[in-house]
Amino acid sequence: MTTTQNKHRSTRLMLPILAIAALLPLAASALPASAATARPGMTGTCDTTPVFIGLHGMAEGPSSTIPAISPELESFDTDQNAISGAVLNDPVSYPTVYPNAWSVATTLFPALSQGEAALQAEIMRYTAGCSAAQDKVALVGYSMGAWVINKWIVDHRPEWNMIKAVVLYGDPCWVYGNDEGLAREFPLLSYGCMPARDYPFPLAGGTTANPFPVQSWTMPRDPVAGSGWGGAGNLLDATQQLAAAVNCSDPAICSHLDYTGSTEIYEGAQFVVSQLAG
Repeated sequence: MTTTQNKHRSTRLMLPILAIAALLPLAASALPASAATARPGMTGTCDTTPVFIGLHGMAEGPSSTIPAISPELESFDTDQNAISGAVLNDPVSYPTVYPNAWSVATTLFPALSQGEAALQAEIMRYTAGCSAAQDKVALVGYSMGAWVINKWIVDHRPEWNMIKAVVLYGDPCWVYGNDEGLAREFPLLSYGCMPARDYPFPLAGGTTANPFPVQSWTMPRDPVAGSGWGGAGNLLDATQQLAAAVNCSDPAICSHLDYTGSTEIYEGAQFVVSQLAG
């Protein structure tokens, strides 16, 4: 299966460094505990319809403030429908946050944890009454949504067998050589991210050692995912990468906004359909 993909151009990520550093203790105290290891009892009401559960980026929805579904998730759904139509779209609602507003700095990490909790609740709801063999669930995340999925994978190992595929776009936890996403830089230091040595798989060994295959797609010079920025261990490059992400608002100059309608979205949709619907 495809692992890390490095293509060309998510959502408006990352807050100024001091705000991020100040939020780390708050985030740690807000983390949800992993669910119990016991599987829900099989009741005979299992829904075996294939589904991809989608997680949106910053300045996107669905959320209590933005009802519209993330355009990247909509694009993914359009493509998978064109390919098969067999997979449902299930976007998760969690708080929308913005990178350029100091007033919301205190909500970034709680929103990450709330996104993780909402994802866990939706996975448990959708798989209730099912056995692992009956589960047909994929996770698809863009930008902060990809970060939420990373954190869910880190914190919810007992539930890994419920997932059949993962696709990440513009992931702030992305890493390849000296390129790394913003969640791995500055005071964050890989907070909530899968281990760099194994990325994008949760365990070493790729598909042979993991319960689900993973694709991670990044556009060249995406400042959120860090492709081509060389920010690992280079303060100047990392600072420029952060500035580019904070000011990312024009698709013509910020590749983080180029995923909608892209080949990367289509290939990710093909992958999910192949894993869930055959």
